[in-house]
Amino acid sequence: MATKNQPKKPDAAPAAGSSVPTKAPALEIVCERGSFRRAGMVFGKQPAIIKRSHLTKTQIEQLKAEPLLTVTEVEIDEEAADTTE
Repeated sequence: MATKNQPKKPDAAPAAGSSVPTKAPALEIVCERGSFRRAGMVFGKQPAIIKRSHLTKTQIEQLKAEPLLTVTEVEIDEEAADTTE
């Protein structure tokens, strides 16, 4: 006897009370020398993680254009705090 193809069930939603962390785009910024100021912030050898939403377009351009800084695009949990002052 032939069987009909059953429609695929949608993936189950997360259980009540549990949540999937939302990711936010951010920049990880490192300065290989002691300390360096750019875009109104101080950077050093310790990586600084800054949400893109906390920066202006001009600041992002300044940071990426600065040869003394290594800027890497990353994703962090939405609730994560920035690591710069």
